[in-house]
This record gives sequence, C-alpha cells and structure tokens, in this order.
Amino acid sequence: MGGDKGRMETEDIILGKAKYEDWSSIYRNVWSRPETAEHMAWKVTADEDGARERIQRTITWQKTHDAWLVYERGSGQAIGFAVRSRRQTSTVGKLINWRFIKKN
Repeated sequence: MGGDKGRMETEDIILGKAKYEDWSSIYRNVWSRPETAEHMAWKVTADEDGARERIQRTITWQKTHDAWLVYERGSGQAIGFAVRSRRQTSTVGKLINWRFIKKN
C-alpha cells in the first residue's frame, strides 16, 4: 500500500477518497441495492439525483474521517467502502458488493 493517506492499493482493489464522478458506479453497485443496505445503518438511495447529492455528502464526510471508497482495480468502478475504526489499527467496516467477490 502506498504512502498517500488518500489512496491505498492492493493487487485487486484500490481504496481512494470519493470523487464526484464516482456517484454513478457507487449508486449502481452499492447504494441502489436493497440486499447491500439490508444490514447497514443506511437506506437505499432511490434515484440518480439522490446519488448525486449523496456523493457530495460522502466527499465532505471523508475529508474528516478515515474512510474511502473501494474501487475494483480492473474496471475502476466504485464497488464498496471502507472505514477505519479509531479503536483498532486495521481497516474495519468494509462493504463490497457481493457480485464482485463472487467473481474470484
């Protein structure tokens, strides 16, 4: 993993701070999916306008938190998110849409 606090990389994924243009892939792959939101503290985003608003809130929130979007290295799509707990030294709270995990 690199030394840039805003970006970390592994062989298969990249953790990076959200950018506005990520709204479409994170909406399609995570925020619009009831099966992904089912056990989370957030609700499904109903439409693309809601996703555009949500990505702006996400960008703002990530500026002051150890939180990133998870990108699939091959496609560059946002497929989940990760948050680092202040109580632990490892990154916890990862969520990646299961459609992408099943590929491997």
